[in-house]
Amino acid sequence: MASGERDSPAHAARARSVRDDGTGVDNGGSDDGSGLDGGESDSGTGVDSGESDNGTGVDSGESDSSPGVDSGESDNGTGVHSGESDSSPGVDSGESDNSPGVDSGESDSSPGVDSGEADNGTGVDHGESDSGTGIGRRHGSRGERMGAGADVRADAGADTVADAVVVGAGVIGSSIALELARGGLRVVVVDRFGGAGNGSTSASSAVVRFTYPTVEGVTAAWESRHCWEAWRDHLEAPAGEPLASYHRCGVTMLDVDLAPRGLFTRHFDEVGVPYEEWDADRLAARLPAVDTGRYWPPRPVDDEEFFADATGRLGALHTPDGGFVDDPRLAAANLAAAARRHGAAFRWRARVTAVPRSGGRVRGVRLDDGTELSAPVVVNAAGPWSGRLNQLAGVGGDFTVPLRPLRQEVHHVAAPPGYGVGGGSGPVLADMDLGTYIRPDGRGSLLVGGTEPECDALEWLDDPDTGRPGPTVSGFRTQVTRAARRLPGLRVPGRPRGVAGVYDVAGDWTPVYDRTDLDGFYVAIGTSGNQFKNAPLAGRLMSTLIHGVEAGHDHDRDSLTHPCTHTGRTLDLAAFSRRRRPTTSTGTVLG
Repeated sequence: MASGERDSPAHAARARSVRDDGTGVDNGGSDDGSGLDGGESDSGTGVDSGESDNGTGVDSGESDSSPGVDSGESDNGTGVHSGESDSSPGVDSGESDNSPGVDSGESDSSPGVDSGEADNGTGVDHGESDSGTGIGRRHGSRGERMGAGADVRADAGADTVADAVVVGAGVIGSSIALELARGGLRVVVVDRFGGAGNGSTSASSAVVRFTYPTVEGVTAAWESRHCWEAWRDHLEAPAGEPLASYHRCGVTMLDVDLAPRGLFTRHFDEVGVPYEEWDADRLAARLPAVDTGRYWPPRPVDDEEFFADATGRLGALHTPDGGFVDDPRLAAANLAAAARRHGAAFRWRARVTAVPRSGGRVRGVRLDDGTELSAPVVVNAAGPWSGRLNQLAGVGGDFTVPLRPLRQEVHHVAAPPGYGVGGGSGPVLADMDLGTYIRPDGRGSLLVGGTEPECDALEWLDDPDTGRPGPTVSGFRTQVTRAARRLPGLRVPGRPRGVAGVYDVAGDWTPVYDRTDLDGFYVAIGTSGNQFKNAPLAGRLMSTLIHGVEAGHDHDRDSLTHPCTHTGRTLDLAAFSRRRRPTTSTGTVLG
C-alpha cells in the first residue's frame, strides 16, 4: 500500500468536498444536459467563448490554432491541465461524456470500428488463442497464456472478441491501448466521439512539471518528460507523421508556505531532476515582467484587501526541463495511431451500457447497439464519467480514496510585453501565492488557470454532463485579474475567452491506477487534472499491472513495481492503489 503519510491541511480542506458514495465516485446522471454535441469536435471541453475583446491585443478576427482559440476546427488544446485523465464510459474523458445509457449520436463506419492497420476487415485482429485460462498473446508465440482466471476463447472470425477492452480514447486510454497492444494483446477501444482525444484531453493545458510532493509523483513526471522529448521514438512513428511537440520553456514555481521548496527539492535530489533556486532579485532579473510581491493568502478579486501592498518579496523554484505539449488532442491521436499499428481497433461513437460478469470475473462490455464485446480484461479510463462505469461493473466499495467530477476553466489572453527574455515565450508560472498558473502557448498568448485557493468556491458536479462548456465572466475576471496582479503589463480583456473542462478528482489529487475487486476490471481514473504529462508512462504502468495480475500476482498484498526505461528508477505501483491511505498533497491541481 501507499506510504501512509498524513494528509496536509490543504488536502483535508479540499477533501471535505469530495463525496464518496460507496462506488468511489459521484455518479452523475444522463448525457445531453451539458448541451454538448457528440459529433466530431469537442464543443464541451475546448470551446472558445467567442471572439475576444480587441483590447486584449489578440486579433479577434483571425483564429489561430492555439489552445482556446476558435480556429474553425475543434479547439486544440487548452483548458484543464489534466486532461490527463480522460474519457467517459465509451468516450474520451472530455466534456461530452457518453455515460452509460446516453445516446451516442451517429454511428461511425459500418461496424463502428476503426480497423486501423493490421486487421481483417472487422477492425479487430483476431490472432489465435487457445481455450482455457488467460489472455491470449497476438504476437510472438500465439496462444501463450498470461495467467489464470479468464476463460474467453478468441474465436477466429469474431469481431466482438478481444483480450482487452479499453473504455475511453483520450490521452490516457490511448496510451494504455498502445502498451497493451505492444504487449501482444488484441485490444478494442470504445469511445463516443469520432476520434481520439476529442474530450477533456483537448482541453488540457498539457503542462509538464515535476513539482509533486511525493517521490513517486516526481519519478513519474521525470520519466514521462523523457518520453515527450523523444516522442517519435516513443511512438515508433514513421517519418512524416505529424506529431505533437514538447516545448521546453521551464517551469517557475513562486515561493509559498503551503508548498515550500523543500517539499519538492528533496525528491528532485533523489530522482535527479535539475533545478535552480532563485531569490527575489534573481527572479526579477530573470523574469522582469513578474511582480515579485508576496500577497498571500489568495483573496477574491472583489475583496478590499486584494490590491493591498505586498507584505514581502518572493523567490522561486525553477526547473529548466519543464514545459508543455503544444497540441494535446494530436498527442492522443498519435498514441491511437501507434496502437492501431500494433493491431488495436477503435469503436467510435459507441457507449457502454452494461458490464457483464460471471463467476466473479468481468466478461467484457455491452454497447448501446446491443453488441457485446467479450474480453477477460476491461480498463476504465473514463475520466469524470468513470464512476458510472464503476457502478455498472459493481466496483468501488473498497476504494479508500473518493473521486468526484470538478468543473474548471482556463482562459486565453495576450502575453504582456517582456514576458520572456531574448524572444522566448517565458516559462510556465505556478503562482499559489495568488492562486493562479500561467502557461505560454508559443504564439504571444497565455493560458491562465487556477490552483484551487481556499477563497474560491469549487464547482463540484453531481452530474459531469451539467458542466457549462464555455468560460464564465466571473471565472475569467477572477483568474485573469490575479494574473494581471502578478504580470502588471497584462491587459485584462472585457470579454471572456477560453475553455472549460471537467477534472476527475481524487480526494488526494493523485490518480488511481489499479485493479478492482472484480477480477479483470482495472481502473486508470482520478487523474485530477494533473496527469496529461504522465500519459506515456501511465500506459506502461497499466500494462505492467495487468500483465502481472493476470499472471496470478496478488498486487493487493504485494505491490508490483515498474522499471522506468529512461531514468532507471523503479516505481512502486502501491502509490496509485485504490486502497491507499490518502497521499500527502497540496490539496490542489498541483498534486
